Amino acid sequence: MKKNYLKFSDSGMSLILPVLLVGFVGISVFLTLAASVIISLGNVVSDSDANLAKRGLSACLNEYLVHLPSNNGFAPGTITTPDSSCTVTVTEPVANQKQAVFVNTVGDITRQLTVEVNVSTDPITVLEISEP
Repeated sequence: MKKNYLKFSDSGMSLILPVLLVGFVGISVFLTLAASVIISLGNVVSDSDANLAKRGLSACLNEYLVHLPSNNGFAPGTITTPDSSCTVTVTEPVANQKQAVFVNTVGDITRQLTVEVNVSTDPITVLEISEP
């Protein structure tokens, strides 16, 4: 009587190699897409922080312009609004002209806004608003 033993053949090896190759490629594609999504989410957060910082600068500028006509010497170190808090540096480069530099930081994003105002006119005149 002949015993029937299992014999290993090359057909199993020829099947496992394509399966491993497809699995490796699939995992590589998945990891690449996952990294892409994580980078995109980081960009969305940065864009959101930049917009929040810009809105905060606008709010601080509005607050400054509201107080300036009644007090030409208005030069707070910080302006706080419900949405943000900005540091303010006020100088007088020319007589009757104020230059205020507003800085607002949200997350890793820091934005700066410079405004020049002529305070000798009634009402005051905004000469220039710039953001570097």
